[in-house]
Amino acid sequence: MRNPNRKLEPITRVAVLLPCLLTSLAVGPAAAAFDPAEPDPAAGDRSGSYPGEPDTPKEVFVPHGFPRTRLGLDLAGAVSQGEFSSHVNGGIGLTGYISHGFGSDGNIGLRLDGGFLNYGNVVTPLSLGRVWYDVSTTNDIFFATLGPQIEVGGSDVRLYATPFVGLSYFLTSSSIDGWEDAPSTTNYEDLVPAYGLGGGIQIKAGKGPEPILVNLGIRYQAHPTTRYLTEGGILDGPDATYLFPEESRTDMLLFQVGIAVGNYR
Repeated sequence: MRNPNRKLEPITRVAVLLPCLLTSLAVGPAAAAFDPAEPDPAAGDRSGSYPGEPDTPKEVFVPHGFPRTRLGLDLAGAVSQGEFSSHVNGGIGLTGYISHGFGSDGNIGLRLDGGFLNYGNVVTPLSLGRVWYDVSTTNDIFFATLGPQIEVGGSDVRLYATPFVGLSYFLTSSSIDGWEDAPSTTNYEDLVPAYGLGGGIQIKAGKGPEPILVNLGIRYQAHPTTRYLTEGGILDGPDATYLFPEESRTDMLLFQVGIAVGNYR
């Protein structure tokens, strides 16, 4: 029977330790070569792109200069000129436009304007038997014009001028106040050519690819001889309604203030 207290012989010690030493020498270099921070080649590429695929740079748009395309809305006040001032003092309304510049700096472009002006409003009480009602009569001008736009200035402030031609529609109509789906009547109308010259200053008040612009403008709009009604041009008699149209040139000076949205492309 083997004595447990007996020491191992040198040859026995070598036989026991040699396999352990060989095992550690084989495993050590492989463990040292493995880095957890490096991707496992056997696991494949999980980044979402194929090996060797070039990265496509994203387009970054950097705006510069003044916006080429502009869409604006202005509050407009009209002052009658020449013969027109003898019959009408002026009016107030809204005007809008869209413009686009061409060339390297967009200094020369095309502009389309449209607008609405009210130059008279009268409310007349009338009776239908024992029923009283109010008839509202309005004197309005609608216009649309087209022309080139020429600009000078830098990237933040520009002066512009725009000669134009187009059409203006003078309309006087009446309707009953306070009645749902009340009928409306056209009392008088005239369609005439419009032409003139506009100009002003635009100031860039915002940044980015679609900045906000502040617009201060003035516009001289001329018309040939026009037939139109004024605030006192309709008289209601017991048996009929009488119209008293005026006939003159209808030139006017418009003062405009508003904002616009610009786009560089």
